[in-house]
Amino acid sequence: MGFLVAVSGAVPPSKGMVRLGGDGRAAAIQAAEARPDEPDYDAIVARRRCRLLLTIPGLFTPGWLPNGATVTPDDGCRFALHGVTARLVCAAVPRAEVVSGWDLAESRPKAAELAAPTGSVYWLDDVEATPEALRKLVEQGLWNDPCEDASRRAEGFNRIALAAWG
Repeated sequence: MGFLVAVSGAVPPSKGMVRLGGDGRAAAIQAAEARPDEPDYDAIVARRRCRLLLTIPGLFTPGWLPNGATVTPDDGCRFALHGVTARLVCAAVPRAEVVSGWDLAESRPKAAELAAPTGSVYWLDDVEATPEALRKLVEQGLWNDPCEDASRRAEGFNRIALAAWG
């Protein structure tokens, strides 16, 4: 078994051992010419519906709701982030998990935070976006701009995958 890992912003070693994941477990690395398929952004724009799937825990200011989501009494739950607007119509979010860690720079524990678990799904309807805006949402993750927590973002939290719905 193996994992396909993409790296941006740095040049990884072509072979050897690296630390991988939140616990920094040792992993052998080797270069591979593989590129996962992108979502069909044009189909999502045409259908005006999609699902957001958390591929890693989500640290959101409003709890289980993703950053960019706002609840209003008149309009239900609206989502607006990175040029994508939509109506949040459904969510499947298991019980929150606790995320913590050690701050190496400060030599102290990081604050424990509640997170929406990996695998949580959010269904969006009435999506208004361009394919480029959807791509940016996937690349930037569910972080506000400017980002609330640059260190947690660098650790990979709030990452998503998009899929067409309906």
